[in-house]
Amino acid sequence: MIDTNCFGTFAKASAIGVTNNDADSYYVYCTGPNSAFTNCENRENVSDIAQSILEEKLVQLNFSSIAAVCRVTPESVKSLLSAVKTEVVDFVHVRGLTMNLNFMVGSLTFQSSGSVEFKSTNAADTVSNYS
Repeated sequence: MIDTNCFGTFAKASAIGVTNNDADSYYVYCTGPNSAFTNCENRENVSDIAQSILEEKLVQLNFSSIAAVCRVTPESVKSLLSAVKTEVVDFVHVRGLTMNLNFMVGSLTFQSSGSVEFKSTNAADTVSNYS
């Protein structure tokens, strides 16, 4: 389970306690408590993740690790991601347009109505399963 610090939290469904037969085959998304968007609730979009699960399993996006790979400062990474978030909010809320972001575990679609919906890829097809 990872908190992106900008776009919400992503997790394999089984990591947040989903127990159906295919819980290991898809990802879920939660906007988080201070989102500028309204989550479309369905199997892949959850409104809340239990605090006990967050305390046990949540990993925050590591700006220092990204910076090291990109050969920039952690502040530059944080600033860039913050600017991207600001642009998404402007693009959708101010300009009234729709935007889709691919997170490699699925795509996140921001609608001009202010809603956001995540559609998972099959977990077996993601990069995290190729290591």
